[in-house]
Amino acid sequence: WNSTSGKVVGTLLCGAREEENSSSSVECAIFPRDKSTTYCVTGTLDGIVTVWDTPTQISRHACKVGDGVSKVDVHKDGNLVFASTLDGAVKCLDLRTGNAVMELSGHSATVLDFSLSSSGSHLVTSSDDGTCRIYNVRENS
Repeated sequence: WNSTSGKVVGTLLCGAREEENSSSSVECAIFPRDKSTTYCVTGTLDGIVTVWDTPTQISRHACKVGDGVSKVDVHKDGNLVFASTLDGAVKCLDLRTGNAVMELSGHSATVLDFSLSSSGSHLVTSSDDGTCRIYNVRENS
């Protein structure tokens, strides 16, 4: 979307064009905080995290991370993407390769939200199981 003209500048096809609440429904999307990056990340209800090359609108990586994705965020170093899932975990992928590098588990229900600390060393989650958990991301990487 061009903020000056209001025109759409691209469309990412994250799955089959289906009805609302379909398994390919896009639940979350984010641009990294680093303004020099040329990619964005999406997460779908069928558990796919996709890293997109923004100028070409082509998928760099598409990875199945769980039953469904509730949120994605990019680590401050710009090399890792975290994705919370409906199966109670947070998965971490290397943005350069698309490979899984860690899994943060412990919840017995959907992870609804998470936040990375400003230093990037810790991650806090909230879950439908009534708990919040704090993880040391550096220890797990």
